[in-house]
Amino acid sequence: MQSLKDGTTYLETLPVPHPSAQQVLIKSTCSLVSPGTEKMLIQFGRSSALQKAQQQPDKLQQVFQKIKNEGLFSTLETVQNKLDQPIALGYSNVGIVEELGSAVHHLSKGDRVVSNGYHAEYALASKHLCCKIPDNVDDDTAAFAIIAAIGLQGVRLLQVELGEKIVVIGLGLIGILTCQILQANGCEVIGMDNNENALEKANLLGITTYHSGKISGSDMFQHVFGGIGADAVIITASAAAPLTNYAAEICRKRGRIVLVGVVSNELDRDLFYKKELRFQVACSYGPGRYDPVYEEQGVDYPIGFVRWTESRNIEAVLQLMSNGKISTKHLLYRQSEFDDVIENFYSKLDELKWGNLIKYHSTNHSFSSAIQLQTHLPKNTNSRNQTFGVIGSGNFATAVIFPQLKKNGAVVKSLVSKQNTSAKTARKYGINNISTKNELILSDQEINTVIICNRHAAHGPTVLDAINSGKRVFVEKPLCTNENDLAEIKNKISLGAEVIVGFNRRFSPHSSKMNRLLGNDRSGVAINYLINAGFIDPSHWIQDPEQGGGRLIGEVCHFVDLCNYFTQSKVVEVNAVNQGNNNSLSDILSIQLKYLNGAIASIQYFSNGSKKYPKEQLQVFDKGKVYQIDNFKTFSINGSSSPFQFLNQMDKGYRIQFSELTKENSPFFNHQYYQDVIHSTEVTFAIKKSLEQNTRIRITEM
Repeated sequence: MQSLKDGTTYLETLPVPHPSAQQVLIKSTCSLVSPGTEKMLIQFGRSSALQKAQQQPDKLQQVFQKIKNEGLFSTLETVQNKLDQPIALGYSNVGIVEELGSAVHHLSKGDRVVSNGYHAEYALASKHLCCKIPDNVDDDTAAFAIIAAIGLQGVRLLQVELGEKIVVIGLGLIGILTCQILQANGCEVIGMDNNENALEKANLLGITTYHSGKISGSDMFQHVFGGIGADAVIITASAAAPLTNYAAEICRKRGRIVLVGVVSNELDRDLFYKKELRFQVACSYGPGRYDPVYEEQGVDYPIGFVRWTESRNIEAVLQLMSNGKISTKHLLYRQSEFDDVIENFYSKLDELKWGNLIKYHSTNHSFSSAIQLQTHLPKNTNSRNQTFGVIGSGNFATAVIFPQLKKNGAVVKSLVSKQNTSAKTARKYGINNISTKNELILSDQEINTVIICNRHAAHGPTVLDAINSGKRVFVEKPLCTNENDLAEIKNKISLGAEVIVGFNRRFSPHSSKMNRLLGNDRSGVAINYLINAGFIDPSHWIQDPEQGGGRLIGEVCHFVDLCNYFTQSKVVEVNAVNQGNNNSLSDILSIQLKYLNGAIASIQYFSNGSKKYPKEQLQVFDKGKVYQIDNFKTFSINGSSSPFQFLNQMDKGYRIQFSELTKENSPFFNHQYYQDVIHSTEVTFAIKKSLEQNTRIRITEM
């Protein structure tokens, strides 16, 4: 694990992960340390705060904008929480298949495979990033396959032809492997680097080389390529120098340049213009990389349309290894047993070069899906004597839920999570037990309250499992993503189950103040609620109907609940339209709500606005007055500023919500509250129906 906050590299003990339907669990035999990527991450972690900001100016701009929108203290807390989340190192793993997800059919238990799994004794990998190793390819060689696939994708983009003259600039691991792939394609290859050791290794593998620091691009063009130039150049170096212009000098007219490494991209337009050069940047192992539909959901690209996906690129590399076209015998530098890897590799960054293999076969550790940590559980400080178990430890849990539980003296006994950060989170908040399976919490009689903050599609089933285990439940919104789960939860609540939903905005002091001022008669209330939601990529899991339910189900429920809270009535009719089509998962929506008492509400949920504009503006019109909450930072009446604000910081109600959650017999959580959260969810599903059917929906008709 690598801390981005203080730069520490360390070994972490975690529960053995459990594969999802599209994943493979691998018992590692060896893994390859990347001297480029991993060294870069470690150096970034060891940088000062100023150096980190200088290295990522785009992130710095986001921080400034967040300060403007949400306030200084809130932003600092977010940044510190982000840096406090360590990352797992490694992406070139070899091992034996231990367990298969239900949707994995091309592998069997016991198969020897290569994947992009972490440096870990047990690693999880997507089925599309896990390939069977040919029998005649040993583990040590196969460990280079993932890195070689990066080079292969660069070669694919070059679209090389038999007999072409290709230059590879940068003879590190990827560069030398790329040279061999090009040779296997029947190309005439020249490797270039300014490191003598790199040139020697390339020569040992039969690659013609030139020292890039001793010959100019124009001299290469004139004297090496006879004034014609190279057909193409692939840059596999990592350097601050403008190597793209150097490559352009070498190329022939209408030549091609592909960037695989990380270099300065200040292009000389005149040079590119006169030669009509083509420049392209390669993305990792190939098509499918960073596409959650491909990597997480397991949907393959049709081979007739996308011949070479990242998976098929890795398989092609393994075949080249099997045929003797790729040799790694001169690329292996050092080996280390897993238990000694910090001392042998990561404490000596200057020696982290070439191929460094981690071996796992001599470890004597015991493995389990649940482990116990040596932490000190705080004593219960509330009269309800609650003991909590938490399922899920993603960004929201670590940024909001755990800090709020700690502030309120809550005792969290167990954490269930698939996150690599689960052990660090557990130690930070005094949690003794961590697991990758819900049974740890559901079967524990001491745990009486379960907090659920996993992916949205799992909310409903997990809520029902917790209720059936006799637990009180707090579930982060949404309550569930389908009507069958809602009906069952509604029935359980009618029989006495306690289910609290993370509709935190009704707990905001701004909301409480407005609620008091509105008085008892809400029949004349008219609400206008504008949400500048911001863009989320359609491929994100929240947008996926199977995992997140879409932004309507996953987030709009928040705003429905707050409108219901202010009207103090039931919605009887909804009408919703979206931009462009009738897709219920659209995130540019206009929603009208009509209430039993005569009140109305309009929710405008737009994702196509500017990040510089505040996220939420809520106006309530009633009895000659206009009450306004501006981004949960300020509250005003009739446009006049109110002293009711918090140093320009947002208060969306988390503080009070979790304070009440840890109390005994909180007045907030009663029969009416449980009916409210059910109704808010019913209304959200009615909005979805209105969009699907392009018509008004009466709630009673559901």
